[in-house]
Amino acid sequence: MTREPVESELSVWPTAASLTLLALLLRLPGLGAGLWYDEYVTLVEAVRAPLGQILTTFPWNNDHKLYSVLAHLSVSAFGESAWSLRLPAMIFGVLSVPLLFLLAREVLGPRGPAASAALLLAVFWHHVSYSQNARGYSGLLFWVLAATWLLLRVARERRVALAVSYGVVCALGAYTHLTMIPIVIGHAAVGLVWVWARAGERAERFRLGAIGMGAAAILTAVAYAPLVSDISAFFLHPTQAEAGSTDVATPVWMIVETLRSLTGGGAALLVALPVLALAAWVGCLGLGSIARRPSGWFALGLFVAPALTVAAFAMVLGRPVYPRFFLFLTGFALIGLVAGIRRLTDGRMGKKLARGIGTSPRRMAMVVMVLLALGVGAQLRTIYALPKQDFESAVAYLDTRATEGTILTVGLAAFPIARYFGRDWAEIIRIEDFDSTVEQGDTWVVYSFPSYVEAVYPGFVARLSRDCQIEREFPGSVRGGALVVVACLADARDAA
Repeated sequence: MTREPVESELSVWPTAASLTLLALLLRLPGLGAGLWYDEYVTLVEAVRAPLGQILTTFPWNNDHKLYSVLAHLSVSAFGESAWSLRLPAMIFGVLSVPLLFLLAREVLGPRGPAASAALLLAVFWHHVSYSQNARGYSGLLFWVLAATWLLLRVARERRVALAVSYGVVCALGAYTHLTMIPIVIGHAAVGLVWVWARAGERAERFRLGAIGMGAAAILTAVAYAPLVSDISAFFLHPTQAEAGSTDVATPVWMIVETLRSLTGGGAALLVALPVLALAAWVGCLGLGSIARRPSGWFALGLFVAPALTVAAFAMVLGRPVYPRFFLFLTGFALIGLVAGIRRLTDGRMGKKLARGIGTSPRRMAMVVMVLLALGVGAQLRTIYALPKQDFESAVAYLDTRATEGTILTVGLAAFPIARYFGRDWAEIIRIEDFDSTVEQGDTWVVYSFPSYVEAVYPGFVARLSRDCQIEREFPGSVRGGALVVVACLADARDAA
């Protein structure tokens, strides 16, 4: 992979520093807002445990190992709070922005397009949200960007130190989230093509690839050695919740949910679909232009192959497929989008339009990037306006409202209420539990994520809506995560 130097390395650091500062400022508001289900599980099951226990046990896949270790250290240093729990995610999210800038320079060359791609990541509300999510996903994106950047430099500079660094980064990524393993397999597939692409250099290329992949494999095996039995038990014997997740989180559901999360859902989805289709077309044009650069096929392969291997592993293992598993593709998509815009503005029609409005194609491309960044950044208000889930308000409401009668929890609402808030409200395990409780008097039910409740108890949410009354809904920024309080009151049943 060759890249013509267009600027001194020193000259790009002010740009990288400015992008980093912007990313930090956009990820601070709301960092201490209410947690959501997965974060409560991470906190209670992993972060609160002694460090030795974190390193040697795998309670379930909510425990992203490196994140749990870093969050444990953060909470120990600053006290337990939402912001200290999320601090590692924010740091990974902030650092991903300048890292994308460096990767985009490796692929696109000039500082301007690279800065545009990083700017879009800095203001992208989806990435801001994951930078305030106490899980390993922003870390996984960071490690994938770093691994890709290092591989491109290995191909260009042929240095053993870079290959070893790649292996270390991949091991850290795998320790952050197991999704990194199929990602590295995707890299290996592209690397094999690179090894055989030039007969005279096969031995050297194979040696560098073996060093990088070998380091990744050895370090990952060492890190996970104490956890092998726990991980095997988890994947071989899924819990009821995991089985329900598989029924909900199908590939089709993932595609629909991704579109909803990018557009806001509802009528906005229909309005935004043409815009998304246009962006996808421009992105494909950009990826095509990258492939036509000298050795650009190698960069394109590193962008595309990991998505295919992650999807293949999920289907083969029968695991749930969530949009967040593919968050690591965000940087690649933005590089493709920027490259596509540059291709259009540098084309015949773009040059003609630029002359017509009295500017240059490059300046016109810059204006388009700024307008796009402003449009993307405008969506940040949805991240700042609400907590991810408002368990605090729902629990406080029930504490004051349901002073007599029985309160029941169901589905994913049960764990945080019992294990974090310490309420002894009974969890509905069988529908018969609900029936017998309702017959005894006033009953309140609190639930969230109705699709998961329906996966385990088909028809139950519809029954609650029909036979009881929704008293309050406490919205959150996580889709489907509103806390719903339903009242099944004896007086109302008697009147009916």
